[in-house]
Amino acid sequence: MGGLRPAAHHLARRVGARTGQPGHRSRGRLLRVPPVRSGARPHVGAGDRPTARRRRGGAQWHGVRPGRGRLVAADVRRGSAGHRAGRRDRPYDARTTRARGSDDRRAATVTTVQDLTHTFRPGFPVVGYESPHRAAVARLDTDGFRGNAWSLIEHSGTHVDAPSHFAPDGRDVSELRPEDLVVPIAVIDIADRVAADPDSAVIVADLLRHEREHGPLPDGAAVFMHSSWDARAGDAEAFHGIVPGGGRRSPGFAPETVDWLIEHRNIACIGVDSPSIDVGSATDFPVHRRWLGAARYAVEGLARLSSIPPAGAVGFVGVVPFEAGTGGPCRVLATW
Repeated sequence: MGGLRPAAHHLARRVGARTGQPGHRSRGRLLRVPPVRSGARPHVGAGDRPTARRRRGGAQWHGVRPGRGRLVAADVRRGSAGHRAGRRDRPYDARTTRARGSDDRRAATVTTVQDLTHTFRPGFPVVGYESPHRAAVARLDTDGFRGNAWSLIEHSGTHVDAPSHFAPDGRDVSELRPEDLVVPIAVIDIADRVAADPDSAVIVADLLRHEREHGPLPDGAAVFMHSSWDARAGDAEAFHGIVPGGGRRSPGFAPETVDWLIEHRNIACIGVDSPSIDVGSATDFPVHRRWLGAARYAVEGLARLSSIPPAGAVGFVGVVPFEAGTGGPCRVLATW
């Protein structure tokens, strides 16, 4: 066989023998096995690796594994159409097939990608610190190319809070596991409550209602609060929730809600479209202390959460792995 390894040679013979057997219902196609040179290590694909443990929640998410070839979201329900029509789909319960890194992809193609990130710009409002600054360091007319220098706080724009932001021994942003940055997204909509009371928070009842409609929150999910607060990002005082006479009012998570998530669910991340996962009136950051202290991370300053389905999307949190970083600006994309 001209240098083929024995395993490949036998495989070629077995396949050829089977497809050419007399009486076989159909002749079948000859399966050609690519040659593997002696001494060469064959490619190890996703199908050669041990199967990871099943995660809690719908099997829809079991096909999503970072670092195992191209992402294929199998049998994803078209949540956007059902969401617009007001249907109560249960996408976490959808049956799926793990992608094996081969041509056998019994899987749906991702049809929609939504950016959940504010454009990073000078002057973007930052809680308690100066806004980002940008200065040109190279110009086309004098240098032949462009370049900028930025001055910014880690917690600027749409950004990640790493556990080390509040936890003494917490992981920094460069130590976040890649698999925790690719997450099923559950969107909790409290926009109507926030319109009446800016200091409204995500409560446990909101999560239970979501699970009744869409199934259990999957392991490793991100729970994002949608409050429509992102519309205020062009006005620093409005985004910060500054009220006459001092103080702040803006939506976030209730402390008992994150306690419940830590105790009863295996959630990787919580996120908000407001400046902080704590409500604006909370001066001692109870949600930050509890959530980051439990070795989880958060995303603050999200945008356009109204444009994705309440369940069924997969999020990608692209944060720069700053060494010793307590967080950092990120780009968050949702696909479904």
